[in-house]
Amino acid sequence: MKPTPAVARAFLLFTLGSAVFAPARVLAQDAPVATATRVEEAPTIDGILDDASWMAGSSLGDFVQRDPMEGEPVSERTEVRILYDDEAVYVGAWLFDRDADGIVYGEARRDANPQDADALLLVFDTYLDRQNGFLFATTPAGIEYDGQITREGQGGGRGSGGSGGGFLADVCAAWEAATRAAEVAGVRVAHARTGLVLSADGGLLARQLPIFRLGLGGPLGPGSQVMGWISIRDEVAALCWLIDHELDGPVNLVAPEPVTSAVFSRALGSVLRRPARLRVPAFAPMALFGTELVRELMLASALVRPGVLVDSGFVFAHPTVETCLRAVLGRD
Repeated sequence: MKPTPAVARAFLLFTLGSAVFAPARVLAQDAPVATATRVEEAPTIDGILDDASWMAGSSLGDFVQRDPMEGEPVSERTEVRILYDDEAVYVGAWLFDRDADGIVYGEARRDANPQDADALLLVFDTYLDRQNGFLFATTPAGIEYDGQITREGQGGGRGSGGSGGGFLADVCAAWEAATRAAEVAGVRVAHARTGLVLSADGGLLARQLPIFRLGLGGPLGPGSQVMGWISIRDEVAALCWLIDHELDGPVNLVAPEPVTSAVFSRALGSVLRRPARLRVPAFAPMALFGTELVRELMLASALVRPGVLVDSGFVFAHPTVETCLRAVLGRD
């Protein structure tokens, strides 16, 4: 066996005690840089991790806490080794605990969410963009969990409760991954990550207008969900800007002032001169517009800023939601 070091591109987080399952905060920390060791013989996967292949890997340590004291050294001894061969990447973790009786095992069912259990979480930055990747987790009960991380950790995949996952986010991540070959070939690639485009002719706003014009509109669900929006005029202008300027990588196409659903409803009611005080339960629009559309466009919460656009000099015609609504509805 001739170990050869190689850099492993992965985000690693290992927690003991009461692990809180929150992918957004996983990605918020600086990613440790690990060294993977190539092995000629695959390690034994038995939970003991004492064979020669595991021992050949260099140990990764110096982990820091996420909760309850973010940034402080971990309270328990933690060692990790990463191996690889032609078939797979292997991650072994030695998670010590001075109070073994206090370990929280969690539910022993398939795809149980490790929200309330001690857990080992591993996030792979497979798209190399620090925003999208894949999460793998396991609990002391041996339950395995996987999900897709999108929008810097706000979305999930199978079994995840993240707010940024689902069909739209999965399609976005897949399209961006498909452009990787062009980037490798030296082609400038800009990923336009568009918020809710507001237009009276289609999309979410057009579907809501009849209800609000009757004075029956209001915040959907809790009303606290944050909406990343952009006017149709600014959307087209921003796309042209991406083409004409030397921007590449992810670019958020959203207005500089995101709003909550409650604020959006009040602004729309004000522009239409109609009351917008009725709080709408989520099941009502689901019956009209479909569960997936409501869940991904109306109930999802995403606090997104147009940092790249603004820094490049782009000027929004409609920076606030009220100026946008007045323009698209002809109420200037």
